[in-house]
Amino acid sequence: MLALLTAGCATSQTWCLTGATVLDPAARTDRVANIVIQGDTIVAVAEEAACPGRTVDARGKFVMPGLISAHSHSFRNPSPTGKAHEDRGRVEFARLVLRAGVMAVLDLGARSKTHFVARDQVRDSLDHARLFAAGFIFVPRKGVVSDAEAAAAVAAYAERKPDVIKLLFQGGEVAPFVRAARVAGYKTVVHIHKWTQVRKAVDAGATAITHLEDEAVIDDELVARMVVQKTISIPTMAVQCDLSRIAKTPSLLDDPLLARLTGPALRAEYRAVDRYDRKGRHWVRWQTAGCTPHNMVSLGKLAAAGVPILAGPDSNNLGVFQGFSVHRELELMVEAGMTPWQALEAGTLGPARFLGIPWGVTAGAPANLLVLDASPLDRIANTRRIHRVVYRGRQVP
Repeated sequence: MLALLTAGCATSQTWCLTGATVLDPAARTDRVANIVIQGDTIVAVAEEAACPGRTVDARGKFVMPGLISAHSHSFRNPSPTGKAHEDRGRVEFARLVLRAGVMAVLDLGARSKTHFVARDQVRDSLDHARLFAAGFIFVPRKGVVSDAEAAAAVAAYAERKPDVIKLLFQGGEVAPFVRAARVAGYKTVVHIHKWTQVRKAVDAGATAITHLEDEAVIDDELVARMVVQKTISIPTMAVQCDLSRIAKTPSLLDDPLLARLTGPALRAEYRAVDRYDRKGRHWVRWQTAGCTPHNMVSLGKLAAAGVPILAGPDSNNLGVFQGFSVHRELELMVEAGMTPWQALEAGTLGPARFLGIPWGVTAGAPANLLVLDASPLDRIANTRRIHRVVYRGRQVP
């Protein structure tokens, strides 16, 4: 019966997941219900919902919205030894991450047009996660940039139709570009290294900041300022913590989901801690010094204050694996003090709101669902216990 749902084209048939425990991160509720799917859309979620088509027994299973990564660079899994990199290209990784339940990815760019080519290539695919792209990263240099100059630069870039504008502090001021992007109707993501840069980005009106300062805990005044300005945080905990965790506890590499998403040669390189190259050793040191005493505490303060948090592991970096590390991001968030509900929202509905796409396990939402064997409310790592993935109304093979 399930094989009928795996055709390579969209279906208008109606079918049901019956008896599932439905997890709603928006309402913070879990309830047993039938989920009725017609074509690529959920048409009903209710305990007594009639199922006019095929039924799939989901008793004892847990259904949540599909995962979304709000910060990725979707083309490579690097090695800490400098060997055995996995580089499959953006299109192939968009297919791979879908098997991990990651159904949309915001690629936050590089100096390349291939982001947009891949995004457009998989836009309507049933076999690939949906891609969003920033493309070029604005890196203002030292010197005064007028609002008119910034507006001209953003207008010229808008011809490529980016989904967001990403900016990076590197000696110059981002404020003119943030203002220009806002006027042009674009949300902005500002890459930061220091809390002083966060303060400037927040004051400029940036939509989101990504990363946390590694060397200090955020102060209460800045947290309050982010709350007032409704600034979003994309903390990227996996890229700021996980290589040091792997080096200390290589058994983290034994996860069955990771084994399905990566090759044995790459995992073997991560186990060979004594063969890490200079960059790998440096990353282990700075993550060990910064993750627990600074990053974890800062994220806990941001979440407790009500700053919107989005999950994005910053893939294409050491210790971060395409697809898998979105799950790790949620686990690290809970370690920092977020509740499982907060983490689930950070990995699903929060990024969907940021990207402006409908999402959720509700009538009218797209049928993009993750069916789990165990509840992530009991243990957030259970998001990795994937029973099946439903994407655009069909089961992913």
